[in-house]
Amino acid sequence: MKCLFAEALNTELKISLIPKKNIIEFLEEKASKKAEELVKLSKTSSALEIQSPSEEESKEQVERLKREILEKSVLV
Repeated sequence: MKCLFAEALNTELKISLIPKKNIIEFLEEKASKKAEELVKLSKTSSALEIQSPSEEESKEQVERLKREILEKSVLV
């Protein structure tokens, strides 16, 4: 598809996507959110069995899952 304006100026129209933040920060935020969701689901299930982990254990699980998610995303 040609852009008549760009053509008239003997130029090309180029569109680029510029990230709003550093890709590492973006991936870490996404991994944290996903890890928190997974731990929350697990915690809910555990609570039904009266085996709910402590807050400290939940934080450790979130960090471990976050690292696993980031490692897998880098390998993909």
